[in-house]
Amino acid sequence: MRENLKYLIVGDTIIDETIELKVCGLSLESPTIKTVPDNHFFDYGGAANVAKFLAQEGRDVTFATSVEYDHVKFLEKSYGLTVKNFYQGKDNKKTRYWIKHGDSSYKHLQVNDVNKEFSQSFLENFDLNSFDIIAFADYRCGFIKETFIKHATDSGKITYASSQISSRESNYDRYFDIDYLVCNEEEAKYSGRQLNICITKGDRGCEFNGISYPAYPPDKVVNTIGAGDCFYAALLATGDPDYANKKASEFVSIENE
Repeated sequence: MRENLKYLIVGDTIIDETIELKVCGLSLESPTIKTVPDNHFFDYGGAANVAKFLAQEGRDVTFATSVEYDHVKFLEKSYGLTVKNFYQGKDNKKTRYWIKHGDSSYKHLQVNDVNKEFSQSFLENFDLNSFDIIAFADYRCGFIKETFIKHATDSGKITYASSQISSRESNYDRYFDIDYLVCNEEEAKYSGRQLNICITKGDRGCEFNGISYPAYPPDKVVNTIGAGDCFYAALLATGDPDYANKKASEFVSIENE
């Protein structure tokens, strides 16, 4: 079950900021809803989620990322991570504005502020000898460079990758030499792989190397955001797609702060 292995998670930390606005009327100057601030909070998303979930499985996790230094202490103390921070001067941030009206709410606006100006070589000399498994969580913010992917695949360590398809293009050619690829059905179309690929299928479970693993129906669905990160972490922790399905089902059933 991989309890004694040492993990390195490499990827983009995204600061998920939520601003809730309360409707207070209509503007007299234009057909615009007037609002006042009602609540404001943030959480850590992207690769930080994967690292957190893996640490919650009781694994020894080092997290290589770029995040403002004020956040490092929280990630280490609250998530139980060892953070190797290669801060590049700006955080990746997604700010979502929600409008609340009575008992309902809807997302009014999302602003993505992403740092694409990462150094080409800041990770390529990073010592990998102490790790057993190296896993990439690529959210397409620019942190992961091909030089470090090659550094990892040349290390002889077990390697995993999960990379999102952006609105522009796939980048799966960068992960050709990775041992195991984890993606959803849409992303799998661009992977070019038949072996050592785990394809997630939502409420239909997953498929690994052509073998289907059915989902565990949740008691209720509270929120599916982050379920893919939970699945990936559980798969890394055990190598077992069935266990990963079970953990993802449990995750969508609970209230997540």
